[in-house]
Amino acid sequence: MRKLLLVSLLTCVAQLSAADVAYSPVVGGITVTLSGAVNGVPKLSTFTPAMRLPLAGSFVGRGRGTLTDVSATSFTDTSAGWSASALSQAATPYFVRIRSGVAQGTWWQISTSTANTATVVTVLNRGITPSAAGIAAGDTYEIVPGDTLATLFSGIATTIGGTSAAEADLIRVHDGVNWREYYYNTSVSQWREGTSTFNRNNIVVRPDTGVVYIRRGNGNVSFLQLGAVSDAKEQILIGSSGVTPIGSVFPVARTLGSLNIQASPGFNAFSGNLATADKVSLFDGVNWRTFHYNQSVAQWREGTSTFNRNTLSIPFGAPVIVERGSAATTPSFISLTPPYTL
Repeated sequence: MRKLLLVSLLTCVAQLSAADVAYSPVVGGITVTLSGAVNGVPKLSTFTPAMRLPLAGSFVGRGRGTLTDVSATSFTDTSAGWSASALSQAATPYFVRIRSGVAQGTWWQISTSTANTATVVTVLNRGITPSAAGIAAGDTYEIVPGDTLATLFSGIATTIGGTSAAEADLIRVHDGVNWREYYYNTSVSQWREGTSTFNRNNIVVRPDTGVVYIRRGNGNVSFLQLGAVSDAKEQILIGSSGVTPIGSVFPVARTLGSLNIQASPGFNAFSGNLATADKVSLFDGVNWRTFHYNQSVAQWREGTSTFNRNTLSIPFGAPVIVERGSAATTPSFISLTPPYTL
């Protein structure tokens, strides 16, 4: 559950050069409430991380600019002026968000294994390269910090943690292929995965994904997220198979039909066989519910029911999970348009 606390127009606090376009994003705070266990039975919640804004001086160089070159693995801005390796630290990850062109609204994590230079950042792909996604020289971008497990839950880690995965709250994050499950180990003050002893503090939680949270402790736990309100189209890559969590990137409630997921290139509507159709699942606070789009009647439907679910309300902050059917063949982008004008 998320509660919007405030939304106000502020001058961007990212460090911008005189050459950057003037930018006044809408920023605000959202309280995420994680429901406590009931009579000893763990409680499941879902939420979307906030899109953060850089703090003034958090990095040297342009926070926004224009790409001068794009390769299969990197972006170049010859006027960027970034400090070498400053955007490639595992504990403080950054993303490049494309703001114009064919790939407007896509997010690309800056590599932490290949250090950035003053003009070039190496980026990770999740099944498609930047150039294959249509990004080209002349497209505009911005640099946005990302969260890790350590930063996202920094204020409540000891409250939700435990000495083992058997007693602590659990956080599930999708890595593009599989769901990974983590907990905060209070004995060593580290995030860990299952029985592994590796430190997972720096696991990145993408701003366009959804988090599944399992609370074992009694009582609700809340924490505040500060970030920016998305002011343009967002595009989220879904794989050719498996599932992809889609974050609720706009701070308003939406209906299933208004998301317009069914219009995305490569989306497979129901054509008589549920196994071949792509599906969308969401958690309603009690159960996971799964829907498919029936093209012949232009309706979202649930299972074998014939009820029209186009107007099903999805609370802001609640992610949905896209599951590819057997007819899917290639990765594709789901395009989400803001339901407001800023």
